[in-house]
Amino acid sequence: MLLQKTKYSRKILALSVLVAILAVIYTAAIVFDPQRIHIRAGAYTWLDEKRLGEITALDVTSGSAVTALVKKSGGWVLLRDGAEYPVRTVRVDDLLRLLSMPGIFPVRASEKASQEPLGLAEGTSFRIVVRTGVSDQPVLDLLIGHRDAAGRETYLRKAGQTEIRSGEIDLSPYITGPQSAWLNTRLFPKTLDLGAVQSVVIQPPTPNDDGDASPEGAVKPAPVLLTRIQGGWTVAAPPEGPAEADTTRVENYIRAVLDAEGEDFTAPHPAGDDGSGYAAASVTLTLDDGTVRAIKLGERLDTNRRQAVATGLPFAASLAEWRINSLFAKTSDDFAA
Repeated sequence: MLLQKTKYSRKILALSVLVAILAVIYTAAIVFDPQRIHIRAGAYTWLDEKRLGEITALDVTSGSAVTALVKKSGGWVLLRDGAEYPVRTVRVDDLLRLLSMPGIFPVRASEKASQEPLGLAEGTSFRIVVRTGVSDQPVLDLLIGHRDAAGRETYLRKAGQTEIRSGEIDLSPYITGPQSAWLNTRLFPKTLDLGAVQSVVIQPPTPNDDGDASPEGAVKPAPVLLTRIQGGWTVAAPPEGPAEADTTRVENYIRAVLDAEGEDFTAPHPAGDDGSGYAAASVTLTLDDGTVRAIKLGERLDTNRRQAVATGLPFAASLAEWRINSLFAKTSDDFAA
């Protein structure tokens, strides 16, 4: 009996030792796993998330062009030619969120000689500078270089440092797109509601005009009048009288007018200017409070764009040809029931 107990104890001891050895091997495999070591060594954050609320300025440099963005009480603005243009706040937020996300950015090189081949030499690389109102020193001055051979990772370096890192982060939409991509080019504010619109007057442009607001001898088409009535809309094009309109067509058109955007801003528009110089075509909305909102089309900027102004918008905007056609090139047939 005593012999059996001794044999059983030895088996238990052997099993315990075996389990302990396996536990040590497993732990060592986790701790010393090359991939885990690589990930821990490469874990990095470019911008401290806790400082996002302090950020008041961004400079994005692409070649010789610098996009200067400044945070004001009413939101972000783009500084250009002495004017302040409204910016799509969501685009700024997305960029800052991307820069503050933790990621795997292992060190790839530390020699100055590596900077130019990787697109990270001063004065030649793309650059994003992030500032706060607390200090003149930026919280991030980031140089963006080439992608790696596989096209998956981007080489990055902080200005003033030789350490080069790379990681799977795509900053190209923010550094290579047109400056206008930052702008909020809505012609009317989002607060304007379809339900407030009581009537619409569309003055189509003169067919085949050459860009002059009033081509000599040209006769403008008759305006198209849309009027809200009980339960629907009417459409008229003088000398024709009003006729029943297709409500879906009318309201889809009004939504397109309210949501219309320019391609870019071309210049500030003086507050006292009534837009009389923009007489090529127009869309005029009368609201339920008696106020009027209008978009007026002006001179041609090139073969595919024209300048326009809108009520309450302190800037002239450029409109693409397709947008012009969708807003102004209308007849009463387009709204007929």
